[in-house]
Amino acid sequence: MHHDGWPLPESVDYVLRSTASAGRAIFARRNIKPGTHILSTTEKYEQLRSPTVHVILRPYRREVCAQCFAYDRGREWKCRLPDAGVAFCSVECRQQWESVIGPLGLAAHQAIETTIKKQSKWKKTTQDSTPMTTAVDSPDLDFDAAWQAAGVVGKQIVAARTKEKPSKTEQRYLREAESAPADPDFLAYLLSGVLVTHKRSAAPAMVGKDADEPSDESSIPGTDMVSELFPDLMALASDSSVYTGDSPLSSWTKAYKLLLAILPIPLLDFLRPAICHELASRASHNAFSIRPAGGSDGEQSGEFLGWGVWPEASFFNHSCRPNVRKERVGRIWTFAVSEDITGDVLREGEELCITYLGGDEKDLDVEERRKKLKGEWGFDCQCQKCVEELHDLPLSAILHERS
Repeated sequence: MHHDGWPLPESVDYVLRSTASAGRAIFARRNIKPGTHILSTTEKYEQLRSPTVHVILRPYRREVCAQCFAYDRGREWKCRLPDAGVAFCSVECRQQWESVIGPLGLAAHQAIETTIKKQSKWKKTTQDSTPMTTAVDSPDLDFDAAWQAAGVVGKQIVAARTKEKPSKTEQRYLREAESAPADPDFLAYLLSGVLVTHKRSAAPAMVGKDADEPSDESSIPGTDMVSELFPDLMALASDSSVYTGDSPLSSWTKAYKLLLAILPIPLLDFLRPAICHELASRASHNAFSIRPAGGSDGEQSGEFLGWGVWPEASFFNHSCRPNVRKERVGRIWTFAVSEDITGDVLREGEELCITYLGGDEKDLDVEERRKKLKGEWGFDCQCQKCVEELHDLPLSAILHERS
């Protein structure tokens, strides 16, 4: 889906075009020399941060700087805000993070950290109260219906926290949300989106706009808000199969309800089911890994520390023989024409491609590469390198790969 309100920056070097087999892709507008800078993910407006949303995985929260994502071989940073669950490589990074996040954001991080520590001490027993049965828990619902149902529960939770005399039903929903453990990484990721929503809604262009409910009653609550506030996110392809494997829909809805139960009340207006759904589905195949800085080739390698969504960067498709080199410096990704391209220039009309394999494509054979790409990104690679190597494989190997 293309969102006309958020185009890529204009460039003399590249243009975004639709393709028959790979959605949209970036192509060279002219011959480009190796080493030429193509794009940096920067802040287009003050309220658009780079990345749009992100999460540092909980096991690495003490080892990865919350501001610049610096990582030093597993060493824990000494500059911390332990009650907020974040660490920093320097006082300067901590001060910058605090200035951006603000008192409300800090209180939100503290609420999550307190809840996670409290929940880790709870002992689940067979005597635990039985949760109320809701449509959200029905396995045969599609995600639209499930998020709509979650929104109904969410209203009850908000009412329990904001009404002077909430009903017993509202109070019970609140207790259930507070007592249902949620994935800490989902909590942190969704909070990242909530804080961006809050910041963007305060931008001059948005003040006074009513993005409270969807104009279409069949839509997920918050649909209008996410369309208005996240044109960059909505420009990316969504993935309806995101709620499988390690990311079931129930894990996301639990995180949504728990956040409604614990976040500072001024933030509750910015936590909507549609925002949670879009953050999950559009990050699925568009997120970039946050890993330790790589070697001389600029590729990130080593531990998987977290992930983030940099919308500008998501329009580069994959090739196992990439002609664009990517490198992360702090929160910013930069892209330049690779020094290893065939020939003296990248030709006009050629697609600009990066590798999704972080350099592993150099050591993996075609079957291993395609298996990894299919498993993690959901597509059968048809890049020139794979086509050439598949052509050289015996028929038995090709049939084995397809089985």
